[in-house]
Amino acid sequence: MDDGTVEVTSTRLLGAADFITIPVIHALMMRDQAVGEHALRFLQTGSLRVDGQNEPIPKVDQKLPPPPESPRD
Repeated sequence: MDDGTVEVTSTRLLGAADFITIPVIHALMMRDQAVGEHALRFLQTGSLRVDGQNEPIPKVDQKLPPPPESPRD
């Protein structure tokens, strides 16, 4: 579910401790009571949900491609 301004997929930070989506448009997010409650709960407990069940985003072990070979004379 996108909010009309930001795509949800672009908000998924690898390694985040918890993740949740809330049905509110972007322009009203800062004044939405549920958003404030979730943010405060996360700051106090480390969880966005009342039940304390986090849905973390796992870190992906990305392997970097090898550097390009330098040109040989």
